[in-house]
Amino acid sequence: MRKHRLKLAVVSAMRANPDFSKLQLLNAPSEREARAFLRWLDQSGLTLYLFWQLRKNGVFETIPMWLRSHLRNAFASNCRRTKAMLSDFARVNEALRRRGIHHAFLKGFTLTPDFCPAPELRHQSDIDVLISPEAVEQTRSAILDIGYSLERKLQGGEIYFSTKLTRMPSADDNVYRVDYQKEIELHTSIWEEVAHVSLRFPGDCLDRTRERHLTGMTVASLSLDDAIIVQILHAFRHFLSSWVRLSWLWEIHYFLSHHAEDTLLWIAVRDGSRDDPSLRSAFGFILRLTNRLFASPIPQVLQEWCVDSLPNSINCWVVEFGIRWALSEIAGSKLSLFIHKEFVRDTGTWRSYLWRRLVPLAGKASLVKAGSSHAKMPIRFKISHRIFQATRFAFHAKSFVSLPYELWRWKRALHGLKTAAIAD
Repeated sequence: MRKHRLKLAVVSAMRANPDFSKLQLLNAPSEREARAFLRWLDQSGLTLYLFWQLRKNGVFETIPMWLRSHLRNAFASNCRRTKAMLSDFARVNEALRRRGIHHAFLKGFTLTPDFCPAPELRHQSDIDVLISPEAVEQTRSAILDIGYSLERKLQGGEIYFSTKLTRMPSADDNVYRVDYQKEIELHTSIWEEVAHVSLRFPGDCLDRTRERHLTGMTVASLSLDDAIIVQILHAFRHFLSSWVRLSWLWEIHYFLSHHAEDTLLWIAVRDGSRDDPSLRSAFGFILRLTNRLFASPIPQVLQEWCVDSLPNSINCWVVEFGIRWALSEIAGSKLSLFIHKEFVRDTGTWRSYLWRRLVPLAGKASLVKAGSSHAKMPIRFKISHRIFQATRFAFHAKSFVSLPYELWRWKRALHGLKTAAIAD
């Protein structure tokens, strides 16, 4: 319970009208409690944004020394990491531009300044590029030419490249270290179907790209309306996989706060998103969840288009489970399954998928997206992989035990909603 309250204290400090008083809960924690909290803070992606928020509001010196030290060190390390990543980003950018490949960078460095105050305040691990299907081979050749050697197709259809893995990541790693494994993901669409959810999305984003000057280089990025569409779809995609990095929702909050009055922008978002009920509900859900967490403003155009029309079950879930789900550990939470079915059109498909999620016979393949086959793995890699598998097994076992109670709570909440509707 105290751990949850510590997380809520951070969320309160990151809201539109921040409340820093709850950070007093961080005084004098046990060593174990502090270590677990800092691990969650780093994994949530909020460490650097909290550092910025506290300094911007002049309250940084009021927090405990152990937290100040962690935030300072994380920022200093991430500045070095960002510099190294920008150097690699420049190489990728130059390779694509030199070959005349029509492309747009997604997320990452292009989120500054609309979603992120400064590049060094954002932790990232890869470079995402949107290209046309016809440009795949040409882009593949360009990437291999600049030193990327490993390649495979991911489950959603993306093509993944990386440099050679030299060590197995672990939960105890310093995520801000400079010696990261370089990774690139190629996308031929802004939405790759995941968890049996199909959406009708804008298919002409590459026709509306914009040239931007970023840290001394010219880069191709999405138009502003397409950029927020991609961020919302990115968060929703990870929701379907049971966990979303909290910082992704905060970046949407930051964007909403700085563009709330730009009515023409929101009209473009609405009109460009097609009239797909599932897409509209996905948008409305992410906006409601973000609002619930950070008190984000919801522009009137979007309120009328996708929030007011949300099914009652989704609204109920956001109120009943939204914050607790969003604050879950990186292993995720199966509470998302309660409304996941709202986005799957075929009942038989949903039942089959639900059974696989409840009783997973084959877990995630590895801690990393690509690497050597298990047979060729060094012994330390195999040990780390086994530990990871054991952790996943423990997560599924715990979820299996707790879900009946959560399902009872969910049914009770839905019953209360129906009772209130009848009374009205």
